[in-house]
Amino acid sequence: MTGRVEDAAAVVRERAPGQAPAVGVVLGSGLGAFADTLAGLVRIPYADLPGMPGARVPGHAGNLCLGAASGVPIACLQGRAHAYEGHPPEKVVFGVRLLAALGCRAVLLTNAAGGIGRGLAPGDLLLLRDHLNLMGSSPLVGPNDPSGPRFPDLTHAYSPPLRAAARAAAAELGLELREGVYAAMLGPAYETPAEVRMLARLGADAVGMSTVPEVIALAHLGVPVAAVSCITNLAAGISERPLAHAEVEEVARRTRDRFSALLGGWIARVPTALAATDASAAGAPGPEGSLEELLAAARAAREHAHAPYSGFRVGAAIRGASGAVYRGCNVENASFGATICAERGAVMQLVAAGEARLTEVAVFVEGGTPAMPCGVCRQVLWELGAAAVRVISATPSARRETTLGALLPEPFELAR
Repeated sequence: MTGRVEDAAAVVRERAPGQAPAVGVVLGSGLGAFADTLAGLVRIPYADLPGMPGARVPGHAGNLCLGAASGVPIACLQGRAHAYEGHPPEKVVFGVRLLAALGCRAVLLTNAAGGIGRGLAPGDLLLLRDHLNLMGSSPLVGPNDPSGPRFPDLTHAYSPPLRAAARAAAAELGLELREGVYAAMLGPAYETPAEVRMLARLGADAVGMSTVPEVIALAHLGVPVAAVSCITNLAAGISERPLAHAEVEEVARRTRDRFSALLGGWIARVPTALAATDASAAGAPGPEGSLEELLAAARAAREHAHAPYSGFRVGAAIRGASGAVYRGCNVENASFGATICAERGAVMQLVAAGEARLTEVAVFVEGGTPAMPCGVCRQVLWELGAAAVRVISATPSARRETTLGALLPEPFELAR
């Protein structure tokens, strides 16, 4: 298989001389129009690439597209192969292995999926934080390819820095980006209501028939990966409407503008996210960009604050040990004791997601001087953090940075 991938890469280099993609993108059902917007577009049909399986499902154009998005050189797979079409697992992942062979240092995956999680609706965008592989196969079965380990670790299969970059792009655009777990089924039949109930109990928020083999193959190669699902329908048993692929394509088309905006902003942040990955691997602190993304999340959370009594709106964002970011805003109540601070709201989100440690805290307030967390919040943060955890508070015009260890003994003052 490695030889065939290299043969395909040689054709690409011949057809698109000078192209050096840094980021790979896989476009799922009905989402392929993004590739048509690339600057300096070079389009190569899959049929021209030796070993590359065709994309035969409606909504998958079947082209490798090279060009630039947000000033970043990228390579897009305009459609993918699926196991349910009869392709063996190693053929299903041929495309992403080709992206890696072309030099892509990160790959962003997209798909159309059925919504399972509470509150999800057609048209929602879901950032994947984990998956359930229920396809009954893996692209790594068989003799091990020496390009990767026999037993790759999937603990952080969905790169925390790339996920943080997606959240920052969504916050800047004012887009809601939920997070959840994706369940991969073999297909091609849609799931039964009983299967959907099973998936919900296993912790799935969305279900589809792709993506997971690609994530596994890229993890084996050591290529950072992240993924977003476009929720195109509610899974069987949640909605009474019969499921149809035409509906999947139609909802994906309606979501095209929001999706393209998110993808463009996300791609622009990938170089910074890769720098964070490289710094982490070298044992160094991440770049300033990662802090900016945390502050952007806190600022976006502040927009939802409910402060009718004090008029003092606060947003907070904390980074968990996994790299995921959790947001909170203050919610006031006429009974003062029932008021929830922004920092504690973010902690609730972290704990509800199954995490127990935090690594960074950002607070954003409306104006005046930066306000640090109150005494109660400091104690809550201390119990989930450590003395060296960085805490930053910002307004539109000022910042203050400290650590939990230095902050805890300080008297609390509400800076206005």
